[in-house]
Amino acid sequence: MVDHRAAERVLQRIVAGAPGGAEAERAFEHVATCPICSRRFEVAPPPSYEGLQRRPEELPRVDDVRVEPAELFERALSGALADPETTTRRRAAERLGRLDPLGPRALAALADAAAEDPQDLVRAAALRALDELDAHVSLPQRLIEAWSEEPARAAPFISSVLARLGAPGPPTVPGVAELVAVPLATTDLLAVAGLGGISGRVQKHADDLWLSLEGLPLVIEDISPVLAFPKALEIDAIPIRWHGRHSGLVPSRQPVTGGSLRMDLASLPVGLPADAGPLFDPFYLLSPRPQR
Repeated sequence: MVDHRAAERVLQRIVAGAPGGAEAERAFEHVATCPICSRRFEVAPPPSYEGLQRRPEELPRVDDVRVEPAELFERALSGALADPETTTRRRAAERLGRLDPLGPRALAALADAAAEDPQDLVRAAALRALDELDAHVSLPQRLIEAWSEEPARAAPFISSVLARLGAPGPPTVPGVAELVAVPLATTDLLAVAGLGGISGRVQKHADDLWLSLEGLPLVIEDISPVLAFPKALEIDAIPIRWHGRHSGLVPSRQPVTGGSLRMDLASLPVGLPADAGPLFDPFYLLSPRPQR
């Protein structure tokens, strides 16, 4: 007898490259008949279980699959990064590096594995996977696209992945800088600080909220970054109108010049509320590379 949690674990391990066999057959039979699993997986067994041990793009076409295969693989491989077997976690990381596109949930899982997995082989595999993804589309651009296209889906994971990718030490990613802002004496002024000597302020002028930054690294000189405020996806009580198409995601109209940047973030008809601090603690400077 296989319950739905056991079936999920079996499928995660198979997708990551573990052997299948009778255990896989029982798991697929369970998923096909269980009302809980059919809602979670929404997939029928393929003609050959062996197909799941190939690369995702090499899988046989299945007419009655009711979800995008990439979504199924991303979900299963992300879960496999928590498998107790080192080999399964390593293979899951390697295969995630070959999936495109990759959503914020999987990026967060990879970043967690690169920073915290107890095994060197798994951490190295996760770092390589992040490098492989970044070789095709920069990770900041992936995050911006995920936020823009499906903010509701991205919301539960975006803070986690930004925190991992922007934190000091591995797996720090070029183009993702974490910033924090703390209130000063006046409620209309926040002091901003970041790694590497980045400093600045958030201040209200008339009805607009402005950000000024100094000490930005040379690698983003002449690049127009995007400011990301992930808490904006969670906090909606503050009467703020972000100057971008998506809440909390504000593109700069000007490039970084001389290590400095000044940009109009949002309209705020009242003074900066005392409870606005969480919106800026932390926030992130995303500097996607030009597309190749």
